[in-house]
Amino acid sequence: MKSKQDWKTFGDEDPFYGVLSEERYKYKNFNKNGRAEFYKTGYQYVEELKSRIESKFGHGILDMDVLDFGCGVGRLTLPFAQQTTGKVIGLDVSPGMIKIADEQRDIHKFKNLTYHAYSGIDIPNFGTFDLVNSYIVIQHIEPSIGYPLIDQLCKMAKIGGIVHLQMPYGHNIPILKYLKFYLKVHSDFYNRFTNMVKTGSFTRTPVMQMNYYSSDSLESIFKKYTDIVHKEPTDHGGHLGNFYYFKRIK
Repeated sequence: MKSKQDWKTFGDEDPFYGVLSEERYKYKNFNKNGRAEFYKTGYQYVEELKSRIESKFGHGILDMDVLDFGCGVGRLTLPFAQQTTGKVIGLDVSPGMIKIADEQRDIHKFKNLTYHAYSGIDIPNFGTFDLVNSYIVIQHIEPSIGYPLIDQLCKMAKIGGIVHLQMPYGHNIPILKYLKFYLKVHSDFYNRFTNMVKTGSFTRTPVMQMNYYSSDSLESIFKKYTDIVHKEPTDHGGHLGNFYYFKRIK
């Protein structure tokens, strides 16, 4: 599973850039202020999520048990742990990222927050949650693995709990630019060749692959758990998607 290995590499070599792929978050450009800015974006996201939930469902997250799938270095779990009196669990495929998240939790002395690494295929049984969240994560997982994981995540919401997932369905990137990106992800030779041109080494560079998820396929999963799915559009560098969120009723 190429995506799993790539994320382990990012976790070991460039974990913050692996979460937010902006040049300022690469280790070579990183400083104390950069770390503070990085984690600040997580607090901003949680505030936006709270507003979304309050608007549609009429309540906040004050006492919710929360699962954050693809927690990385704890960018979202730290503000979740601050905002709720319930338990917060962060789950990620990269042990390197989990190590950093553990360190950040201990710095902030959050007692309701734990992290776990998982296989990349089957999610451990942690019980059920009031809020199941995943943001800019599932897009990096091959759909053949991602769709079953989405179903598992929906099952982990309590009846009456909220599922809040972000996934892309397509792009509006110029064709040549997208083709180069696609080949770097899916062609081992092209990946190695372009790296050799750049660095002189015929080695593979880990890539944040971008996978698209069919809205129809997602709807077929969601309808097992709810009758109404709310959507809000997302656009990350021309990769178009949605927040899909709903209250589990069945």
